[in-house]
Amino acid sequence: MLDLGKVKSMKKTESEKRQYYSQIAKRSFKTVFDQYLFYRISRGLQSSISVEDFKTFLPEQSIINEYVNEYWQKEYQYQRNSQWQLNIKQIEASIYNWEKEIYNKQLIKDSEEYYVNTRFNKIFSFEKFVKLLEERTCKYCGISENKIEELISKHKIFKKKVTRGWTLEIDRKKPNTEYTDENCVICCYWCNSAKTDEFDDIEFIPIGKAIKQIWNARLKS
Repeated sequence: MLDLGKVKSMKKTESEKRQYYSQIAKRSFKTVFDQYLFYRISRGLQSSISVEDFKTFLPEQSIINEYVNEYWQKEYQYQRNSQWQLNIKQIEASIYNWEKEIYNKQLIKDSEEYYVNTRFNKIFSFEKFVKLLEERTCKYCGISENKIEELISKHKIFKKKVTRGWTLEIDRKKPNTEYTDENCVICCYWCNSAKTDEFDDIEFIPIGKAIKQIWNARLKS
């Protein structure tokens, strides 16, 4: 079992905060770029895909809904009215083949560089990111890092690996959207894992309350 001294030593340094910030920025980029490729290719607009075109792309909720609720949920032969020029199987194959092209790999890299260094700084500045990291309680179940340490010392947490869980994490309130200062909260590993990309913050409230009851019971036992 991990001792408390080791847990406390895992609090993030300035360098680790910047590395974490970069990781979150890249996750946010992948969310947006995947939706961008889906949007352009489903409309038969592969020829318009470029770094400059990506810079103008804003993932509207209607596009996100198409991507999450139709592209990822429907059968392969599904084709959305007259908006999609291809069915789901064809879109998937086209995206796969597009990403394999050497030229396009560089385009993805250049798009990511733009997003991480320019766009992400505007929607989630490093200063706001660090301020969020200073919060010490889970948004959903209310457990604090101190309480996690207490549960560890009482052998009431049963994680087998020293990976995630010992410190709080960043979660998107609305999944499948960008990481922004307004869309992100601090939460524990257990809530983050249970929430996945399935539930939004409002839907997860009763689940968070149930997890809180379990923590309280373990702390009292």
